[in-house]
Amino acid sequence: MVEYHYIKLVINDWDRVFGNSVQVSDFRVGVETQEDLFSILNTVKIETSDGIETSQVEYEVDLLDNELIVEFTLLQGHTDPVVTVDGVTYEPHLSDGVYVIKLNIYKNTNITIVATQITFSVNITPGKGIESVTPMTANVAEGEPFEATFVVAMDYRNPTLISEDAFIEGNTIHIPSVTSNMSLTIFATKTTNVSEKVHQSVKIYPNPVLSGQVLNIDLSLFDNNNPPLLTIFCADGKVIKQKTITEENFKTVMNYVPGVYFLRIKYKNEEMLYRIIVQ
Repeated sequence: MVEYHYIKLVINDWDRVFGNSVQVSDFRVGVETQEDLFSILNTVKIETSDGIETSQVEYEVDLLDNELIVEFTLLQGHTDPVVTVDGVTYEPHLSDGVYVIKLNIYKNTNITIVATQITFSVNITPGKGIESVTPMTANVAEGEPFEATFVVAMDYRNPTLISEDAFIEGNTIHIPSVTSNMSLTIFATKTTNVSEKVHQSVKIYPNPVLSGQVLNIDLSLFDNNNPPLLTIFCADGKVIKQKTITEENFKTVMNYVPGVYFLRIKYKNEEMLYRIIVQ
């Protein structure tokens, strides 16, 4: 067995800022054998922010076998991880969704990994017949749900949103998962004796309707002298069909890709809006 009484270690590192070699430490270690060098351990501690997932937050690294590989992943809704090693920024390598940093550890080391949370803006505008929306604007983390409440003005009914990603339940707007910036408008229909009567006379079925299937529109108050105007538009407001209803039992083929559509019927001075789902 080879014996060593004292070994002088001069450890150099690479200065990432100035591009030259700098001496990190110069010290003497008193050991009896080469094997005793492996009992000298340096501690590496890892501190992470929300959005970072790693299997281990503390390591002990041998002085001689000093290579350390740290792996971490980003949780949904987070991006742009920043790694600092004892205050110096370190660029991780990304492979198949896993970030990897490789280090040579010569002393006790602190690693910090911080991620940025992705957020999107949600803006809801109260349109005709809506007194207020609370909140009207919000920043929401990616993938998180959002809710807002609204108040319908007196003499209005049938609150409506034009969106595939949001729905109304009672007096609450629900967005199950926010994945992009969103601007929505909610509006309602004015209630009159005529519109109530007309509204009750309209039957639209089936809903949901299969793509390519016939949608039936029955109007028991159909009047040839005042034929209703039918308009179909998609969730982004683009009109895809407009036609005068010429009979009491009107049929139209829904040759559209699956999604949410809106059907508007104008009868005399009244408008009715219906949400149609194409599957």
